[in-house]
Amino acid sequence: MSADASADPDPPESFRVAAGEFVDYWDDYPLDFTPASLRHLDSLVDTYYGPDDVDSDPEALSGVAVQLGSYLGETLVRAHDGAWQQGRLNWSVTLEGPDGEATVNVFGVAAGALAEPAAFHGTYAEVAGEIGLV
Repeated sequence: MSADASADPDPPESFRVAAGEFVDYWDDYPLDFTPASLRHLDSLVDTYYGPDDVDSDPEALSGVAVQLGSYLGETLVRAHDGAWQQGRLNWSVTLEGPDGEATVNVFGVAAGALAEPAAFHGTYAEVAGEIGLV
């Protein structure tokens, strides 16, 4: 392993950094890593991104999806002691509640939000309700 590779942060740390940078950039939105702030995230995405943008610059949109997914994931981690989990193909966040466990594909939710109306809060409400967190 090269020295450069060992200096790279682990993926969960890079997700935390990406989420923080996203919040700093969009400081006119009340993004505070609470579940309620996911409504503001929905509004932000629906205002500034949309289906017409999907084909415009795939590389730029991929970066946006990482930031959005990182924010969603960090919100789940911070609000409900979620845990970042590496799957075969991607990273997700696992949540445990009194009624069960759920794994949220945060980057899949983010990618979907760029192609159709954003549903960050709706996804949270559905998952949290299913496992008894709300």
